[in-house]
Amino acid sequence: ETNYIRFLDDCTFEAVGAFELRPLELACSIVSCTLAKDPREYLVVGTCMALEDEEEPREGRLLVFHVSRGGGEGAGGGGEEEGGGGGMGGGRDIQLVAEKATKGAVYCLTPFNDKLLAGINSKVQLYRWADKDGSPELQ
Repeated sequence: ETNYIRFLDDCTFEAVGAFELRPLELACSIVSCTLAKDPREYLVVGTCMALEDEEEPREGRLLVFHVSRGGGEGAGGGGEEEGGGGGMGGGRDIQLVAEKATKGAVYCLTPFNDKLLAGINSKVQLYRWADKDGSPELQ
């Protein structure tokens, strides 16, 4: 089974893009936030791998997207995106900025002191936003 993260226009609810998740991966949580001193707004999605033989998921991911009104700059990311621009209202550029593997399902997300607080299975993990060699990442 293949699942997607679908991006909708906030005024018209028209689909403006989608990101294909890995097989058996489910989106569990989402938050819109700024991270560290970066003024850009990000959408962070927490996922899990839903395997039938596991009582509690052992792996998941944090996916960090930047969505901007765009004019065809292209949607970067890992090649799993479809429809990066287009849509009504001037289009959108959807870019996967960073991803981080987790040891469990990311059930909840919240910004906390310029960092990201994630509820992963039965634990709470705090991530900071760092710029490593010119590309941002969660640590």
